[in-house]
Amino acid sequence: MNYLNQLNRFNRVAREIVDLENEKIIILRRQLGWNNPMNSYSDNEFKTRFRLSKESAINFLSFIIEDLKRTSKRGLPVPPLYEFLIVLRFYANDSFQIVSGDLVNISQPSISRSVKRVSRAIAKLKSKFISMPLNDEIDSVQQEFAAIAGFPGVVGAIDGTHIKILAPGVQNRERFRDRKNNISLNIQVVCDAKQLITNIVSRWPGSVHDSRIFNNSELCAKFENKEIRGWLLGDNGYPNRSYILTPLIHANTMAEKRYNKSHCKTRNIIERLFGQWKRRFPCINTCLNTKLSTTLTITIAVAVLWNFTKLRNDNFIENNNYENCIESSENSFPDTSSGNAIRRRLIETHFSNMSNN
Repeated sequence: MNYLNQLNRFNRVAREIVDLENEKIIILRRQLGWNNPMNSYSDNEFKTRFRLSKESAINFLSFIIEDLKRTSKRGLPVPPLYEFLIVLRFYANDSFQIVSGDLVNISQPSISRSVKRVSRAIAKLKSKFISMPLNDEIDSVQQEFAAIAGFPGVVGAIDGTHIKILAPGVQNRERFRDRKNNISLNIQVVCDAKQLITNIVSRWPGSVHDSRIFNNSELCAKFENKEIRGWLLGDNGYPNRSYILTPLIHANTMAEKRYNKSHCKTRNIIERLFGQWKRRFPCINTCLNTKLSTTLTITIAVAVLWNFTKLRNDNFIENNNYENCIESSENSFPDTSSGNAIRRRLIETHFSNMSNN
C-alpha cells in the first residue's frame, strides 16, 4: 500500500488548488453571501463540523478535484472545495437542513445532488485506500495483531454492522428489515490491527446473515483459493473454517480459555472501529435518508475517508462504548472439520504453553 507516498505527492498540488478555490469563493461571497469555512472557523470548529482537519480536507480534495470540476459555464456552479465541504458537513450530520443553515443560499435539491456527485468521486478511490495486505505486508500485519493479545497468524478481524436506511419501497421493505426490526443494510467489514478498513462489502439488505454475505464475497473466494495467507477472526455468526477462526462456545481447559480470551481481545479491534467510524461520520449512525444507490455509495465513501484520516493521523474523539466482546451463544452455520482441526491444533501447540497474562 503506497498511501503515504500518494498523499505526499499531492501536498503541493493541494495548496495550489485551494488558492484557486478561494478566489472563486470570494466572488461568490460578494454575489450570494457565501462564507469560506476555511477562513470563518477555527481549526477545532472546522474539525467538529467537517470531521477532517483543514489540512486533511485540502489534501483529500486533490484526489477528487478533476471529478468535481464543472464543464458547464451556466449559472454560478459551486466550486469543488465548497461542494466537498457541503458533503463533509452532511456526513457529519445526515441533515440537509443543518447543511443549508451553515452554508446558506444552497437549496436542499442542490445539496442532494452534491452528496451524490462527491460521494461517487470519493468511492471511486476505494481500490487506492482499501485493500487486503499483500504478500510482503502480511508478516507485519500478523505481528501487529499478535502484539494485542498473543494471537498468531491473524490478517484481519471481520464482522458486520447495520446501517439504518430509508425504506426502499413497500415491496422491498421486508428484505431490509433486520433482527432488531430496523430497515437497514448489513455492511461487512474487515480491518487490520491499526483499525484500517482492508475490505468492505456494501450491498446486502439488513435481513441477510453475516455468514451468507461472506460466503458470496470475493474475499471468501480468495481465501478458498489460498490467495491470502493467514486467518480472519470472526464471532460465532461465522462458521469455524481453516481461514476463519471463531471462539469456542464451551471453553473447559485453561488452554481453551486462553484461546477465547486472546481471540476476544484481538477481534475487539473491529468493534471499536465500528464505534469510532460511526462517531466520526454520524450519517451512518442515525439513518441515511437518501436513495438506496446513493446510500450504498456513501458507505464506501466514508470508509475511504476513514482510512485517509487514519493514515494521516487525523484523529477524532474516540467512542469507548465498544470495549466488551459479546459472542453469539451458538453458531449459525456448522463448523468445518478442517477448521476445527486447525483450531484444536492451535490451542494445543500455542495456547497450552501461553501464560495467563
